[in-house]
Amino acid sequence: MEEKVQKQRKHQQKHSGPKAQKKKLRKQAGAADGDERKRNPKAFAVQSAVRMAKTFHRAQDIKAKKHHIPVVDRTPLEPPPVVIVVMGPPKVGKSTLIRCLIKNFTRQKLGDICGPVTIVSGKKRRLTFMECNNDINTMIDLAKVADLVLMLIDASFGFEMETFEFLNICQVHGFPRIMGVLTHLDSFKNNKTLRKTKKNLKHRFWTEVYQGAKLFYLSGMVYGEYQTQEVKNLGRFISVMKFRPLVWQTSHPYVLVDRMEDLTDPEKIRTEPKCDRTVSLYGYLRGTHLKNKGQVHVPGVGDFEVSDVDFLPDPCPLPDAQKKRALNEKERLLYAPMAGVGGVVYDKDAVYIDLPASHVHQQQEEMRPTTELVQSLIDTHATLDAKMAASKVSLFTDHRKGNDHTSRPSPPPLCVFRVQEESVWDSNTNRERRRVLFPGDADDGSASSSEDDDEEEEESDHDEESGEDLSAFLKEARGQSEKTTAGGAPLRKRQRLEETGATAEVPAFADSEDELEVSEEEEDEGQGAGDSGNCSEEDEETEDEDSEEEDAAEDEGKRAKEKEMNEEEMEEEEEDVLLSYLRVVTVDPYRPKGPITPQGTGFLALQSVAGVKANFRIAATGVVLDLDKSVTIVKKLKLIGYPYKIFKNTSFVKGMFNTVLEVAKFEGASVRTVSGVRGQIKKALSTPPGAFRATFEDRLLMSDIVFLRSWYPVSVPQLYNPITSLLLPVGQKDGWSGMRTLGQLKFDLGIHNKPNPDSLYKPVVRAPRHFNPLHIPKELQKALPFKSKPKQQQAKGKTPRDLQRPKVIREPHERKVAALLHALRTVHNHKRKKAHSVQHARHKEFLQQKEKDEEAKMKRQKEARKRLYRVMGQTEQKKQRSSLKGEQKDS
Repeated sequence: MEEKVQKQRKHQQKHSGPKAQKKKLRKQAGAADGDERKRNPKAFAVQSAVRMAKTFHRAQDIKAKKHHIPVVDRTPLEPPPVVIVVMGPPKVGKSTLIRCLIKNFTRQKLGDICGPVTIVSGKKRRLTFMECNNDINTMIDLAKVADLVLMLIDASFGFEMETFEFLNICQVHGFPRIMGVLTHLDSFKNNKTLRKTKKNLKHRFWTEVYQGAKLFYLSGMVYGEYQTQEVKNLGRFISVMKFRPLVWQTSHPYVLVDRMEDLTDPEKIRTEPKCDRTVSLYGYLRGTHLKNKGQVHVPGVGDFEVSDVDFLPDPCPLPDAQKKRALNEKERLLYAPMAGVGGVVYDKDAVYIDLPASHVHQQQEEMRPTTELVQSLIDTHATLDAKMAASKVSLFTDHRKGNDHTSRPSPPPLCVFRVQEESVWDSNTNRERRRVLFPGDADDGSASSSEDDDEEEEESDHDEESGEDLSAFLKEARGQSEKTTAGGAPLRKRQRLEETGATAEVPAFADSEDELEVSEEEEDEGQGAGDSGNCSEEDEETEDEDSEEEDAAEDEGKRAKEKEMNEEEMEEEEEDVLLSYLRVVTVDPYRPKGPITPQGTGFLALQSVAGVKANFRIAATGVVLDLDKSVTIVKKLKLIGYPYKIFKNTSFVKGMFNTVLEVAKFEGASVRTVSGVRGQIKKALSTPPGAFRATFEDRLLMSDIVFLRSWYPVSVPQLYNPITSLLLPVGQKDGWSGMRTLGQLKFDLGIHNKPNPDSLYKPVVRAPRHFNPLHIPKELQKALPFKSKPKQQQAKGKTPRDLQRPKVIREPHERKVAALLHALRTVHNHKRKKAHSVQHARHKEFLQQKEKDEEAKMKRQKEARKRLYRVMGQTEQKKQRSSLKGEQKDS
């Protein structure tokens, strides 16, 4: 048997030939898209025209959203450093983040963050970090020059009011790129609460900025610093970020001042302390070209004429153009003139001395106690007598002045933004934190107590202690010596360099003898953007020099911004501070006075800049719509009259005016009725006084009301007062407040407003209207259907009491009999109802059985008919066959 079974031949694959070549190519290239379309074209055909149209429309919408209005990019080949503003409420970790980012880019540790800090982050990019504190003036100044804003948010507390205030300020000034950073995430013990909090904060942040805005998470701190990998990821995003040029920044020259020097003769200052100063300002020029001998504006100081603009070598240059992937250690430059990095000292000639590497990383805290007392005496601006006169003794912890008006709560400032908030007192930082509450928010337990934030808040505090036991006097002196003189680095650094006589490494560009030759063409063009320059201003007030702070931003701009208020109606004269590059005080909220400003320029209005208010500090935002030297404010006045004699299209109206002279002033004016009939005033009538004749489009009714729309001019006092709060001493800048408003004065003095009786709403008294009955002719009544015919018969009213049937009152025996009969009737009805339901069910079963019998009967009849028809068919076929056989025999 096994021999008889034939073995099948094994398949031999082809290794040559055209088919084998095609298979080999298919295996090498894989299943390509083109081959699939050729093999199965129906699968890639249009299945639905509607779906294809929707897909096409969606693709075009996405493509259209990516289109932007073309903006001229005036950025030079060597651009100025990118300004990165680190903004956030106090104790949220701003200084710590700046130190970590500087360490990530330059491998250097920076102690105190004072003023701008410029670093080289790449082959073609430099970064300038600037810390934004809680002062509203600093927020406004930095929002103008910022290219990128790192907005720090305390996740354990939620959104604070400062975050939304800064967002509104950024919207006015062109809205730079904004990136959110969540801190204090290590205070969450429950991961589910952490995820929920992240999601809620992210979606709220997207609502304020835009959908998909980047929000970074800094999970925790290691040895007082954020985690290295998270800081590195944040630095990568900053390094590759692209910035859209803002219109105002690219069309005006401005300088973010890195440092300032007083060039006034010291002898002149000694003999005349209030003399005008000559100040030299250093910084990178941004925007367009800045011409020499031009006008500049310093916010909070005023307008000045530049005596000289010099080009200086770049103190933080970009690396040479070489084909390499990364920067070496020598090219990771750090330029922080106000922070005193490594004891660097600056002169007028931009000569700075770089100490050896052994001295650069030396901690400043180690050298502080030896010269602490001397430094405090150097930085003392007031005499001992002045301090004693200003000192006060507080007997109680919460002692306040005993004035009568302080016991009453202050009037709430006028605000167009209705933001709910919750004030929480933080005992660790001794300040009141303002949490923003959104509609529908509930306490889901995502916000933990601020006690868990001790480690982060102590790290973010820029007044860190070095661990030495210092007296209270030395601590106070240290707080004063944090603000160094306007010349740049602290004086003790200069003194230590002179005493030690150490060999200093002087850069090549520090040769003060080399004079830069400027051609006439370059002098006419002015300083270009990205150049490091020196601006000298003469005749500057001495208060500006004495009150300079190192951590405050100082800008110079060529043009100021003026605004037009768009606020809710105010019943009293209110003072509004309009802040932009030009800070002014104005009274009129609808027509502010100021210099010529281009249309479309944004504006910002505040009621007060003194400290941190409990409410939302921004009163209004908007844009300039129009400019006019003589704009009059008018109030709409509506005059009402009533017709007392009516002709065809003419009517006599009274009650609108009082005299013939008033009517004569308004001859030819347009009037209108409530129903919309238009008319015109013609002539005055002799009687009654103030009546007039008017013509209308249609015949009026006696019930019509005629009104005239007019406008009455309102005189508003004019005020234009530039704010020079930057000239105040250091301790008084944040507490500056302008003149009190009329409402605040009345509130402080306890004066109650007496309302004008004419301004009060009076009850509307309307006379009842009587309508005449509708008269229908008899002939028309006959032709009307019965439904529309007038019904002459009166409606049937209530039956009189004498015709009503009297009520029957039963005896007790009768009530018992009636109750028994009612019970028997109820039982009988129940039995009858039950029997009816049983009968109904029985009938239903009968019908179902009958239906089944009918179906069986029909089936039997059908089978019988089939058999009958089959027999009849067979008989018919036999007859046909027999007839055919008979025909064949006959033939």
